[in-house]
Amino acid sequence: MIAHLTSIWRFRHFWLSLVRLDLRNRYRRSVLGTRRFNERWRMVLDLEFFTRLLLDGDRIVGLPVEAFAYRRHSENATVAYTENLDRFREESRLLDELGHAAAARGWDEAARIARRKTIVKLNLLYCGGIDLARLRPHQAWRKASLLWRLNAA
Repeated sequence: MIAHLTSIWRFRHFWLSLVRLDLRNRYRRSVLGTRRFNERWRMVLDLEFFTRLLLDGDRIVGLPVEAFAYRRHSENATVAYTENLDRFREESRLLDELGHAAAARGWDEAARIARRKTIVKLNLLYCGGIDLARLRPHQAWRKASLLWRLNAA
């Protein structure tokens, strides 16, 4: 796994250029202006970007067709970041930021929902259950520990 993460890091500029290419090809520049994905995120680039657009007062329009599909396999970044818990930590940090942004706008209910982090907690619980079913108690314990910390915060 370390070798895989090292290779991801080594080619990070390549991966980020693919994200930029995707952004250029999928979204109207006339609407986006200079706004782009925030490169400090690894897993929640799109979620942060879309919520930033919505917070800026923009509209997001979806198409009723499936335009592309994500590949899932044992060596992709999502699997690695789920195993080392970075995915859940990053999702939690984003929800903290969204909660603060919502509170600053007086959107108390949205702020409360973001602070609760229910989706992150449920996903941790689900992934921990999968770990137990696959007889991987150490990984399940790590997820349960993070879940406990999120609940205590």
